[in-house]
Formats: sequence, C-alpha cells, structure tokens
Amino acid sequence: VLIALNALVFVASAGMSGNLMQISSPVLLTLGANHAPLVMQGEVWRLLAAMFLHGGLLHIGFNMFALYQAGQIVERLFGARAFLLLYLAAGLAGNVASMWWNPQAVSVGASGAVFGVYGALLAYVRAQPGSMPISVFNQIRSSTLAFIGYSLFAGFALPGIDNGAHVGGLVAGLALGYGLAQP
Repeated sequence: VLIALNALVFVASAGMSGNLMQISSPVLLTLGANHAPLVMQGEVWRLLAAMFLHGGLLHIGFNMFALYQAGQIVERLFGARAFLLLYLAAGLAGNVASMWWNPQAVSVGASGAVFGVYGALLAYVRAQPGSMPISVFNQIRSSTLAFIGYSLFAGFALPGIDNGAHVGGLVAGLALGYGLAQP
C-alpha cells in the first residue's frame, strides 16, 4: 500500500511537472516538500507530505525498491500496524533531522522512512537473534549493514542526497525497532 501511495503521488507530481526524470522544485513545494522556513511558519503538514514526494524516477525507483526489499521482512516481523508506525515515525523523524541538518534545503522522499525500516530490521536481529536460523540472521544483518553503510557513504560523497533524513530515520527506526521487537 505504501509503495502504491508513493507511486500515485509520483505520477501526479510528474504530470504537474511534465518531466518524469526531475520534478521541479516549485511543483514539489506546492505539493508539500519539506522546507524548514515553511514548516517553521506553521506548515507542519509538510513533514508528512514530503515522505510521499520524490524528485524523479530514479529517486522513487531506488526508494521503493529498498522499501520492498526490507519492508516485506519487517512487516512480517513486527506486524502491519507496528510496521506502519515505524515507517511514519521514522519518516517524520528523518524530515525533522533534515530541517536541522540543512534548513534551507527543499527535501522530499521516503528515504528517512526507508532508513527507519532498515534500522528496525537491524534492531530486531540484534534484539531477537535466536528467533531465526543463524544463517538467515547473518544474511539479514550483513545485507542491512551493507545497505546502511553504502547509502550513508553515497550521501556524503554525492551532492543532493539528504543524509540528515537518512540518519534521523535510521535512529528512529533503531529505537522503535528495539522497543517493538518481540520473538
């Protein structure tokens, strides 16, 4: 459902922008991009709306692929309601961290929420290692750490990537994941 919502919002924003590869900043701002000056003036709804907006086809493609990969596992481990809570809380935390990290940026994307999903997965395998076969545990832990490490490295190495949202979502996902992890 989350992937479908993101896709629908992307199709609408691409239609408004007239470009699949790069959605213009004015369109993103109109639809609810995270921008600290506007949020601080009372447009707090942007913290939620920005999680469903993406800057282009590659942006949404990478985010939704990562969400699909980890999301189906995390939803099974935590349950649908807890998964939704994790996703939304991590996305909100990521957007707040993004405002603090770079207050002048126009920020969009589900990556804070996606990092939260990966953080919750990492927390689960650390909190409940005996709840799955060791080979599965090792594979999930390795692939999760590789995703987090590579993505954070890329965020520092490449311009235009919002590592504030990544780190904020990851921290929220870790905290919530530890709190919600049950065998």
